[in-house]
Amino acid sequence: MALQVNQNSNAPPSAASPDGTVSFPLTVGSAPLPNGATALAGSSGVVAAAGSAVATLTSAAGRLAYITGFAVVGLGATTAIVAAITISGLAGGSINFGYPVPAGVGVAGPPLSVQFSSPLPASAVATNIVVTVASFGSGNTAASVMAEGYMI
Repeated sequence: MALQVNQNSNAPPSAASPDGTVSFPLTVGSAPLPNGATALAGSSGVVAAAGSAVATLTSAAGRLAYITGFAVVGLGATTAIVAAITISGLAGGSINFGYPVPAGVGVAGPPLSVQFSSPLPASAVATNIVVTVASFGSGNTAASVMAEGYMI
């Protein structure tokens, strides 16, 4: 079964299509950027059980990165777990979330989309912000994380 992310869709998750693709709608955010800002986006691509999914917002020399939100989608695993989500590189230290991975290898997990009410800054100029989602566990065939923000 394949994982497909349909960005900017408000439709509920769909069932598997005849070709075995599972579609996860996703809207990460649409707030306007501050004056002088450059948009940043990072994505892990689709990874399977053996590894973590990592999305990096890459800053540049002399610029401060901010994260405005992130989203996680994926399929289930052999056993239900809560996969740890860590955002590192932030002023004040890392922050953590959890993603409920359902039991069932082909079962669609719930799309998780987090938008921060205020953008979170990096700990220093030219510091990347990294969103890491731990392995979804044995039997998982698809997990992905996307992050968005900007740098000034």
